[in-house]
Formats: sequence, C-alpha cells, structure tokens
Amino acid sequence: MQDYTSVDAFKKTIFDAYFKNDPIGFIDVGARGGSHSLVEPLHPFVSFLGFEPDPEECDLLNNNETLKQYWREFNILPHALGDAHGQKTLNILSAATNSSLLTPNPVFIDRYKMTEKWSITKKIPVELSPLDHVMYELSLGFKNSGEIIKLDTQGTEYEILVGAKKLLSEKTVCIVTEVEFFEIYAGQKLFSDVDVYLRELGFSFYGFLTLHTRSQKKLNKKTHIGKERLFYADAVFFKDPLSKAISLSDRQYRVLLCSAILTGFYDFALELITLSAMKLSNTELISIKEYIEQQAFVNPELTKTNLSSLVGKVANNSANVNVLLGKFIDEINFPDFEDCKA
Repeated sequence: MQDYTSVDAFKKTIFDAYFKNDPIGFIDVGARGGSHSLVEPLHPFVSFLGFEPDPEECDLLNNNETLKQYWREFNILPHALGDAHGQKTLNILSAATNSSLLTPNPVFIDRYKMTEKWSITKKIPVELSPLDHVMYELSLGFKNSGEIIKLDTQGTEYEILVGAKKLLSEKTVCIVTEVEFFEIYAGQKLFSDVDVYLRELGFSFYGFLTLHTRSQKKLNKKTHIGKERLFYADAVFFKDPLSKAISLSDRQYRVLLCSAILTGFYDFALELITLSAMKLSNTELISIKEYIEQQAFVNPELTKTNLSSLVGKVANNSANVNVLLGKFIDEINFPDFEDCKA
C-alpha cells in the first residue's frame, strides 16, 4: 500500500497535539503476519488493537518488541470474531494468510488452479465472540478502539461486521475491509452483501485500495490483452456527513479526516475541512489544507523519470513490452498484470 502521509509532516499540524495524548483507536481484525500498513504513517498516534485466533501467531505478535515500540499502544487478542457466540474450526491453509473459518471452495480453487495456496494443512478449534461483546462487555479498557477498523479474515468479514453493529453505529468512522466477488470460500458473503449492510448503518462506499483478478490464463499476456474476473479487493467505507444526515462528534470528524488522508481520498479530506462542524480557525484551515496538498503532490519530474525508465526497459526487452507497460499502469490503477513475470 502506498505511504500516503508521513509522521514528520503530521506533527506540524494541529492534530499532533490532539492525538498525542489520546491516540486514534485502530482495530486490525486478522492480524496474522504483523501490523497492517493502513495506519503505519501515523504510528506514534495510534493505539493498535489486533485480533488473531491462532494462539501461536497471537503469542508471536504479542511478544514482538519491535511492534510494541513502534505503536503508541500495541495489543493482540486471541478472540475469533463472528456474528454470535459459538464454536468453529479455524482452517490453517498452505498459504497461512489464506486461513479461514470457512473452507475453500473447490469449484473456484480448481477452476483457477489455486490449490497450492488454498489447501488445508491444520485445523484449530476456536470459540467465536461478537466484537461488540469483546469491546463492551469484557471491560478491557481499550478506550478509542474501533474508530478505524480493518478486516481481512478470508471470507467472514460480513459476519464480523454484523457482530459489531453497536461499535460501528457509535464509534467507527472508517472501515477498510477485504471483500470478494466470488465464493473462494464456500458459502461466504460477497461485496454486495457487505455494501448493503454497511449502508444501512450510515456508511458510504468510496472505492478500492487494491483490486485483484483471476482467469484461467488461456491467453499469453505478452502478446494478448483482456480483462479478468474480479477476485477480491480492499474496500473503503466512510461515515460521510456530506452524503447522509450523520451526527459526528468533534473527535470523529478529526479521525474521519485522518482516515481520508491515510486512504488517499484527498479531495474528500479537502471537503471535510470546509465544514463548520470541524471548528477550525482560519490559521488551522490553511495549515491542514497545505498538509493535504503536500501529501497529494506528485512531482512531475519523478513521473518523467519513471516513464524514461520504462522506455529503457522496453527498449531492452521487446518480448515483454505488453507486460512491462501493464505492470506500470497497474501501479497507478488496478492490477491485471500482477501475476505476470517480465
């Protein structure tokens, strides 16, 4: 994911003092492999709360001193999350990041030849809990947790969001969730289901941070082009006071503004700072506007250099012209060439 902002630049804004003593509450559901990059640019101002139901992975993360020192606060809980209490089985797959409470769907695993990364290697019994139960009934003391939520649980994101209805209604202003467009896991909910549910809670879908595709690769991309089927993506949802009659607190406006910048929705961020509800002085308004424009700036000379580099690569590798150009476009758009080697 692109680094859309920087700590040093952020420290020069009015939000430095605001979040220094009361950090942004970020929840990462599906923290296997380490902390997510979404809020890394503001790590000194973030209270990081992760969920990882695999006991070994959970202990590994909690004992990682580098992560503890990196974030303002860092905690990983071993809870498996769902829409209700109950017992389930966590399927550990050959690619550990694909592990899920659901089972891989052989229809698509076989069709798109993905057995290598979607084979079950181990099963772990887990106890499910709704996120609302963890946050409101266990009294764990995570004050602001859930202002921004990231989910990547390989097919059970919808159920987790259903089990977090109170948190989403009362505190959350930004959700970044992995969504699928076909059932890579048997019986899973798809993007349309997630979108409808979140709209009912006042969220607006804004776009995708990533987009991945699949096909049977019947055509050689070195010599042919063609669209592939949408597979999965990271979808961004905001509580948008400009789209719906939503009542947000002063803090929620500030977290929402930070979320818009972190996810690269700079125009939305510039819209937000003009709202009277933001309660910014003229000096603060100018400062934040300059900050947003600084983060959004792309030096034309850098673009020129990158294009020149591409021309050089193409000149020396004529057989892979289509793939090299496709990968270049993928970096600023959505990937259709991510699985190609040049």
